[in-house]
Amino acid sequence: MGKLQLTSVVEIDSAHYLKEYKGKCANLHGHRWKIEVVLEGTPEDLDKAGMLCDFGIIKDILKEYDHAVFVKREDEAQFKKLNLGILDRMVLVDFNSTAENLATFWAEEIMYGLSIRKLTARLKKITIWETPNNKVTYLID
Repeated sequence: MGKLQLTSVVEIDSAHYLKEYKGKCANLHGHRWKIEVVLEGTPEDLDKAGMLCDFGIIKDILKEYDHAVFVKREDEAQFKKLNLGILDRMVLVDFNSTAENLATFWAEEIMYGLSIRKLTARLKKITIWETPNNKVTYLID
């Protein structure tokens, strides 16, 4: 039996900084992240409308990170003291928000989003472009 692959590309803008890093990316800065999501399934996985997954669902899962600031949980108090007007858009994480870690994070968010919607499509891979020339791909077995 054949397989279906669905690819959706979502672009979001968000900011981050890298702790434990010696370089300009240690400073708070932003990116226009291009996120390519590849789902896989079979014809049996199609819903009543004949879709593996509505493209809009991928966008809905990722939209909460648009214009967000990724902050390590341990730095939350410092960011609050700065009063930068970003408190409502802070995403607290327990990891350094590198492209590699964000690829893993967003993969988990997509898998969770698919499961709560009771979709049987499986995430095959996610590719994160930090810049037009630099990307990370997370492959799911």
